Amino acid sequence: MEQAVALGFRWPLLLQPVPLVITALGFLASWLVLPAALTWILPWLGRGQRLAGTIVACNWAALLISSAGFVALMLNTLGLFPGQLGFLVLIVTEIACFIYEGFVLRTALEVELPIVAGLVVFDALTSE
Repeated sequence: MEQAVALGFRWPLLLQPVPLVITALGFLASWLVLPAALTWILPWLGRGQRLAGTIVACNWAALLISSAGFVALMLNTLGLFPGQLGFLVLIVTEIACFIYEGFVLRTALEVELPIVAGLVVFDALTSE
């Protein structure tokens, strides 16, 4: 934030245009990339009939996951956690979000854990 003030900006760093646009693009990618990929992946897995339900479940999960990450980030940014506790909260939140996304995918698709893990890793690499 000191750097932002030194550059003449009065807004907090997270509310400046560039970080805000990057965050918005990441959120948009989390809503579009995995569902688009699932249109090709699910028929290959023999789960094509579950496409619509999986996309709905993933999009709602993306909203909850983004909200949890945003809250953890804002609490850490505001300095509400002493020392390294804020970093630990961010890591635990991210791990919990991956587990939750895996749970949603496994429930929606009824596939084996390695397939779910691959989908979660794919989503993490394409939307974060």
